[in-house]
Amino acid sequence: MRVFILAGGLGTRIFPFSTVVPKPLLPVAGVPCVRWIVETLLEQGFTDIYLCINKSSESNFKHEFRDLKVKFSVTEGPMGTAGELLHAKKYIKGDFLLVYGDDLTEINYAEMVEFHKKYKAKATLAVTTGFTLPVGVVTFNWIDNNVYGEVESFREKPCLTQFVWTGSAILPKQIVKYLENYQDIAYFVIPKLIEEGGVHAYIIDKPWWDVGNIENWRAVNEYFRQKNKKRGIKK
Repeated sequence: MRVFILAGGLGTRIFPFSTVVPKPLLPVAGVPCVRWIVETLLEQGFTDIYLCINKSSESNFKHEFRDLKVKFSVTEGPMGTAGELLHAKKYIKGDFLLVYGDDLTEINYAEMVEFHKKYKAKATLAVTTGFTLPVGVVTFNWIDNNVYGEVESFREKPCLTQFVWTGSAILPKQIVKYLENYQDIAYFVIPKLIEEGGVHAYIIDKPWWDVGNIENWRAVNEYFRQKNKKRGIKK
């Protein structure tokens, strides 16, 4: 199955770091975030991989992946996640695996593809509950006609009990009809697929990080450093 990795955004939430290094190339335990993804895909047997990037960072990505067999779809500038995929539409020949280049988790993409085929899904979203909120959560009772509240509980940075999307999905070729420049796939495209029906959830029980903010970047670095340490890998 062909793979498209979205890596052409501005990285505004992690300024100023992303002014020096494109967000997907930020190091995680000594390895660029998106390289973790590409190497995992290659290890699992995926060989037809496209990186969707923009021209301003083209040289950075091509230098980083000079030793691996990946292809590139290059836009003139940031086009939104839907626009990145729209630019690569000529390479979409059937169902494909979509991966956000700044989302990291431990996932068996090959098993996800088998799940998708087994249940004949129109689309499959990889979801998890392994996401820690970066803020404290308060519950309270409203008092005096909702003027103020009496606090009942407080949980610092709890792990969500609801399922969240990990930024990985298997999507049909027909999704192209919903793609527009400067739009977001999660906000505008996937909801339209869900309305059509046939979208399945592939559940993973691993933590997930959106490396788009500094706190998550630090957390995922620590996680993979510890993982490498246990495996005897020095990075």
